[in-house]
Amino acid sequence: GRLCSVMRPDLEKVLRDNLSDNVELRYGAAVAGVSDHDDRVTVTLQGGQTLDADLLIGADGIHSTVRALVFGDEAQYVRYLGFH
Repeated sequence: GRLCSVMRPDLEKVLRDNLSDNVELRYGAAVAGVSDHDDRVTVTLQGGQTLDADLLIGADGIHSTVRALVFGDEAQYVRYLGFH
């Protein structure tokens, strides 16, 4: 039941430092579309570029565009539990 806070820059550094050299990171790349396939995901960026990947991680905040593209409007699954 203890709360553990991790600062975003610290978490980012740990993740970056432990990725293999063949992992490509993109910052500030807005996702416009996501297509899920059996063995990969195809991502369309806002500029029209498409990327194929084994894994897509959307770290784009509480009202995530990536989550909305994959699962639909958050109103379908978000339930207020009385906490902030």
